[in-house]
Amino acid sequence: MPLKVLVAHDNEVVRSSIVRILKENPDVEVVGESINYAQTLVDALVRICAGEISDGRSYRDNLSGNGSLETSLDRPTPHA
Repeated sequence: MPLKVLVAHDNEVVRSSIVRILKENPDVEVVGESINYAQTLVDALVRICAGEISDGRSYRDNLSGNGSLETSLDRPTPHA
């Protein structure tokens, strides 16, 4: 299964260069391009809700024992 990537950059030349390089790798699938922060968030949310991209875990996998959604912010950060 290829790594699905949403490329975001405001400069069209830079963005298209990144896309071109990524498309050369058969292990990477470019699922979209965004030109600004707001469009990136909307594109990512639409693709996540459509099931096109995910982090490999389902919503249920992220539920803690008390039924609340566990996020990375809920977990303690290890100190070096």
